[in-house]
Amino acid sequence: MWDHLNGYGSIKIIDPGGDADLRSPAPDWNDRIRSLWNRTGNVWCTFRDINYASLSGDPWPVGNWRGNTAQYNMDMKISSLRPGRC
Repeated sequence: MWDHLNGYGSIKIIDPGGDADLRSPAPDWNDRIRSLWNRTGNVWCTFRDINYASLSGDPWPVGNWRGNTAQYNMDMKISSLRPGRC
């Protein structure tokens, strides 16, 4: 994940189990994600709130996918995410 469009800016690599609270550890990534690249081969669910609350709707595409979060109406709105079915 990156904090700028098109894979630019600071990068954050997520633990394979997900992250229930993007506010910590520092630096804070809550509501900061603008682009990402899912190379895991798994579906990932994103949430607008911490602790996997307020499901965003459809899961992001599986596998070798990358792009800006705005195309899913999630630009700077992700507070937690995890792999698996939504």
